[in-house]
This record gives sequence, C-alpha cells and structure tokens, in this order.
Amino acid sequence: MKTSIHEKLLTALRQRRVVFRYHKQNGWLQVPAQIIKELEESKLLSVTGYSFADTNFIYLDDKEDCMSFMRCFKSVNFFHYMAEGDLVMVECANEIENLAPYKTK
Repeated sequence: MKTSIHEKLLTALRQRRVVFRYHKQNGWLQVPAQIIKELEESKLLSVTGYSFADTNFIYLDDKEDCMSFMRCFKSVNFFHYMAEGDLVMVECANEIENLAPYKTK
C-alpha cells in the first residue's frame, strides 16, 4: 500500500527530520526532499529560489516557501509538534546559505 504524502510528513515530524533552522534574521524549514518533490509533482507546491538544498533535505525559506508548504497540510497542527518537541528549532551558523539554491524542474 502506498504511503500518503500526509503520512510521510507525520512520520518525518515524529522522527524529527523536519526542523526549523535559523541564523540571525533568516530561517528555514528543513524538510525531507522526497516530500517536497512529491508536492511539486502533484502541482501543490512551487518553491522559490530563496530556498536551499542538499542531498536529503530542502531548506524552505521562512518568508514564502515555508508558509506555502504548511498550507499544503492544513490539517497538521505544526504548533502541536513544536509543543511536543517533535518539531524543534535549531540555531545554525550560515551553513544553510552556503548550500546550493534549490532548483525546481
């Protein structure tokens, strides 16, 4: 049975693979790349050039892409996952900005 994108997100949240990273005045929501790619293929999400990527994760810019991503999952209470400690906030150096910009297809 195929796992829904919603279930994939909930699993990633419980496994603490979705992380809010911040540095100075910038922030990014780290999300497994597979979830972002599935949303894009389904035409549910379009990521701007302000987000970054590495092999396993997309770092969604907090000003636009993060909010667009969260709107794809209206039934998910992200604040609940923060309160439960599954969605954590992590201060980082500028390593996110040193990654390659995320390129959509």
